[in-house]
Amino acid sequence: MKPAGIPSGTQSQSERTLRVLRRVWEVLEDAAPYEADCGDACSRRCCGGDEHAGMLLFPEERQLMERSGGCFTFSYNEDGEEYAVCSGRCSRQSRPIACRIYPLFPLPQCREGQTRIHLILDPRARAVCPIAAANQKVSFGFRRKVRRAARLLLTEPVLRDAYLKMAQPVHDLWEFQQKLGVSSRRR
Repeated sequence: MKPAGIPSGTQSQSERTLRVLRRVWEVLEDAAPYEADCGDACSRRCCGGDEHAGMLLFPEERQLMERSGGCFTFSYNEDGEEYAVCSGRCSRQSRPIACRIYPLFPLPQCREGQTRIHLILDPRARAVCPIAAANQKVSFGFRRKVRRAARLLLTEPVLRDAYLKMAQPVHDLWEFQQKLGVSSRRR
């Protein structure tokens, strides 16, 4: 049954957001930086956190994570943004987008009404991820899937706004590291 005020056949904002998130999750389902599980090489250093550190979630993403199970707890940062904290080992099917694209970040650059996606090694990953620390390339298939997922996020206004907000501090840090000469290459 549809809530009052929503004509039949019309999706609510939440339903549209969830539909796009499901598509993003499908695109990234089997995506990995390498053919082998890169977590085996570093004892899954990226799979952890505490009540003050985790992976930021997109609006409605928690619903998908809770439906698929997993070993996450959820909290909010000082800006009111929700994030997930992993206990160290999870079902790959329940991971949030931030985990699925790691150690890349699809940096959107908006110019003249067009948005281009530039893949970079996430500058926040340099201290945790051996791939990012060594500025290594990741597989072409992984890069292609991350770029496709980013484009899907841009199609839905709520997700687009959240994505652009998440991207700003990454962009600022990336530019700062570039000026210092420690920035990762674009991917």
